[in-house]
Amino acid sequence: MAELIPPADLVGPVPAKKRNEFKTAQLLAEYLPPHFKVFHSVHWATQNCDKTFLGEIDFIVLSPTGRLLLIEQKNGGLLEGKDGVSKLYGAQQKSVNMQMNRNLENLQTAFENRSGQKLDIDLLMYCPDYTIKDKSIVGIPADRVVDQPQADVLPEIVQHVLTERATARHTCADAVLISAFLTNQLNVRYDIGFLGGLAKSAYIEQAAGLSEWVGQMSGSPFHLLINATAGSGKTQLALDELAAAESVGQAALYVCFNRNLVEDMKKATGRPDTCTTFHELARVLYESNGFDYKPGAPGFEQSAEYFADHVEQFAHSVDVLLIDEAQDFEAQWLNTLFKLCKPGGRLIVLMDENQKLYSRVSADFGGWIKIDHQVTYRCPRIVTDHINEFGLAAQPIVSRSVVEGLPSILEVYEAGNDDSLLKATEKVLSQLLAEGHVKDEIALLTVKGAESSDLLKHDLIGKHCLKKIVGRTVSGDFEYSDGEVLADTVFRFKGRSANCVVLTELDFQELDENRKRRLFVGMSRARLRLALVMTQEAAGLLLGESNN
Repeated sequence: MAELIPPADLVGPVPAKKRNEFKTAQLLAEYLPPHFKVFHSVHWATQNCDKTFLGEIDFIVLSPTGRLLLIEQKNGGLLEGKDGVSKLYGAQQKSVNMQMNRNLENLQTAFENRSGQKLDIDLLMYCPDYTIKDKSIVGIPADRVVDQPQADVLPEIVQHVLTERATARHTCADAVLISAFLTNQLNVRYDIGFLGGLAKSAYIEQAAGLSEWVGQMSGSPFHLLINATAGSGKTQLALDELAAAESVGQAALYVCFNRNLVEDMKKATGRPDTCTTFHELARVLYESNGFDYKPGAPGFEQSAEYFADHVEQFAHSVDVLLIDEAQDFEAQWLNTLFKLCKPGGRLIVLMDENQKLYSRVSADFGGWIKIDHQVTYRCPRIVTDHINEFGLAAQPIVSRSVVEGLPSILEVYEAGNDDSLLKATEKVLSQLLAEGHVKDEIALLTVKGAESSDLLKHDLIGKHCLKKIVGRTVSGDFEYSDGEVLADTVFRFKGRSANCVVLTELDFQELDENRKRRLFVGMSRARLRLALVMTQEAAGLLLGESNN
């Protein structure tokens, strides 16, 4: 169901002469897909030679990709002539052709004056009570004229018009900016929640492209290395590969370095036995052979070495093997995991060199099929612009998100001053909440480790209670405190995302590769908006990079 703006419960009593149009608006909202918007009774005004001209557009349908369809509804009979179609209002005859074109021109002009950008607009005429004998006189393509014989399929025609081209013309504005403009025309504040939901759902849909592409590839042996940026669809690819294997009775295994991402994958697949971290897999073998596992770094190293020496117990056991976050694996770990895949199986390694947070030498991928994909469907253009301007990625990142993104926030605090850090972070959180963002869609991330972070030592930031990791459950899942705003490190939040990301404790005197990667990981978690809380020196370094 599409969103109706203004909503039905805010409209009040509908005048008799407007009831037919309002029923059409409700019909479109009911049958169009989610994340479409149906604006009704949109008023415009323009001034020329000291005269003010007023007009009203019956409906404007906005697609998630920023395409617009202006719909003019005419009830009752119409007049057809050599100059087009007209309607009698009492004794006065008014041209429908001229009315539609005037509405389009004035909306385009008003938007361009406000934003400096153009709109991607189509026109459609809807006359549910009348059959037009010659549609060519209307002045728009015949398939944009919906008369009485087609009245029952109006929503389908509207959807077809708006989706026959996948995206708006590249020179035109995006859905976020247009939505804000149109809601302002209606004196309705736009819904942050809708924009965030749009960004999330559209990302899931668009990111499937990488999976479809890889799903059509075959070979023996099938060894594929994918170096793809954050939000490019690597997780969706992994889910689809696991599902495809299960559908034909093949054994599949997903192995990742990141614990959080593995837990998310277990829930998404409904098959926790097919998703594991490397260390979890090593621990299972270690303990199954009678050894006591000791938590912490020594236990990790000991079980990893044991796994490498005894992997033959699991060798050639899976038909499809997916290794994710491979940039953070030791070469020995990867080479050991490769042995799990059957000789004729599918072996797919997923990585992003820009997210390499550990100084580890990777495996040799000589002879593998390689795909490099630096397009993100999650991060809005505002965020990727920052990433590119700050020089955080080896190659420019291209955003194909359906949302432009909301303006970023930069807040400066005094280096070494804990109170200044807390106040700056609180100010950003309060601003986001005041603007309509909700607490459970904000991620407060520090670029420091959990032990070295000053921020994570606190349970409250002003009046905002933090939701922090306090331990692990018996099953090994992270256990959180009862706070409302998630606070974590960029290390542990890898593989996840939020509508708003507040990246804090940016306190550094040089912008080396490790800091660039931490910044990249943190910034690329944002689906809609980014806020940076940093020292003056760090701000100078970043802004200096953007000016180079």
